[in-house]
Amino acid sequence: MSGRPGLKRALRWAAVLLMLGASAALLWRGRDELSALRQVSGGVLVALVLAQVLNLGLTGLRFHFVNGAVLEREIAIASWLRIFIVGRFLNVVAPQAGNVYRAVTLRQELGVPPASYAAALLAVTWLLNLQNLLFAIAVLAVAPPVQIGPSATVLPVAGLAAAVLALAPPALAAAADWLPMPRRLAGTARTVMRGTLLLVRSPKALLGAAAAGLVVMGVVTAAVVLAFDSLGVQLPLGVAVLFVALLQLSATLSITPGNLGVAELGFAGLAEATGQDAAVGVLASGIIRAVGLTTLAIMALSLGALTALRDPGAVDGDPEGGAPGA
Repeated sequence: MSGRPGLKRALRWAAVLLMLGASAALLWRGRDELSALRQVSGGVLVALVLAQVLNLGLTGLRFHFVNGAVLEREIAIASWLRIFIVGRFLNVVAPQAGNVYRAVTLRQELGVPPASYAAALLAVTWLLNLQNLLFAIAVLAVAPPVQIGPSATVLPVAGLAAAVLALAPPALAAAADWLPMPRRLAGTARTVMRGTLLLVRSPKALLGAAAAGLVVMGVVTAAVVLAFDSLGVQLPLGVAVLFVALLQLSATLSITPGNLGVAELGFAGLAEATGQDAAVGVLASGIIRAVGLTTLAIMALSLGALTALRDPGAVDGDPEGGAPGA
């Protein structure tokens, strides 16, 4: 049992190396596309920095609305944004470290039980992915359909995924009550149900979180479109929105630390789907990642992330069964 966390960590980093190796191979194959980096202006970089600041602020605000419903107590927005942004940075440094930091800090500063934070985290994760899919469906309904196969389109597939996600909380709760499953898994299922029910029963929090999430989706989509446009590639809006929804879903699942490698290959596939060399997608991903991580690091370090990194107790452990990153 004691070796399982180490094995899981090793497998994740092996996946990172494999995916980054594949991304490097794509860059080498399309190395002629590297000259496109000369087209990226300072104005584009400034716009991407502003997009990242907006993304962090609005994502934190969305979480703040959910906290108000699920934690059932008031947290000052300035205090929460500090905890949220430092946690986001720590989640990049090590999977779940930021979530542990948030749970520990909320308990120490405000007396919030870790289980309550886990419920809020799972509720906001559920809302985030459901809203991303619904947003993608709405745009694709008025945009040319993106083909998955010879006859299928993305729209019904995305609709089915949204329906499954919407029904997941009550289904998980029912499964926890009626099906034999490990106690930890059953506890996570009940936590999901509790958080989402409290959120749905609070129209003000739900609408506030949904509104903030809608703007976040627009900001992230705009950043992706801008990164490709700076390299001379114009993305159809429907394609960009669907891609962002799927990319954020993969980030929620925490396939690799910081979605490292996953995003690069995803962007490469997006470039190929629009008739461009995969290397252009890897470059676009690199631009967004470099600007985003630099902006996040500066903000987080200015808010006390270095202190958290020096305190093993603030980032060591697992709040309520390893909830997905946010």
